[in-house]
Amino acid sequence: MKISKIFKPFMKHKNYYKTSILNVDCGEQPLPENTSCNLGSINLKEMLHENAEVNWDLLDSTIKVGREYLDQAIDTEKYFHHEIEKNQSYYRNIGLGVMAYADMLILMKLKYGSKKALEFTDDLCLFILDKSYKYSALLAKKFGKAPVYKDIKINEYYINKCSKETQELVRKYGLRNSAILSIAPTGSIAMLLNVNGGIEPYYQFQYERNDVLGKRIIVPQII
Repeated sequence: MKISKIFKPFMKHKNYYKTSILNVDCGEQPLPENTSCNLGSINLKEMLHENAEVNWDLLDSTIKVGREYLDQAIDTEKYFHHEIEKNQSYYRNIGLGVMAYADMLILMKLKYGSKKALEFTDDLCLFILDKSYKYSALLAKKFGKAPVYKDIKINEYYINKCSKETQELVRKYGLRNSAILSIAPTGSIAMLLNVNGGIEPYYQFQYERNDVLGKRIIVPQII
């Protein structure tokens, strides 16, 4: 397996390996050949109470719905090639991610990259990780684990970072999906919602955009 040096530290913690050559020009989710990039992103700006504290219950339920939606998309998609359909059903890889991270920090009055922001981000990401694996295990209980896990063992690197409840669920029922989380840049969908993409900071609070709709000035709602 030929892997770029950039991806080696990351790939050793993936839940599966595939004999292939990775193209590292661009991509938020390394995939086996002939599979699809099945992604969805949570708008973190909407995960806050009016007092700018995190609404953990809302985030929890959003993760649950997002996980179920992406998993169901695997079975309802009309694939243009039978190999992609076969492999997607085998790996059942999805990628639930986030956007508007910078917007969330601004509303919480946390400076991007500060110690407090990083400490909060650790808690936020561990919460998303834990709930995502929990709901994947519960879907595996209901519908069965991803077929790939009949051939390989689950890599426990991320599972060991989850709560004991989630760890027990995963070890009892397995996982419905071989890949679960993936933070994409979300450039287009973030623009539709007028929030900042992915986990990037705001580089400018006003800029000119030139596309098929013509030239226009973009000003984020967060201002």
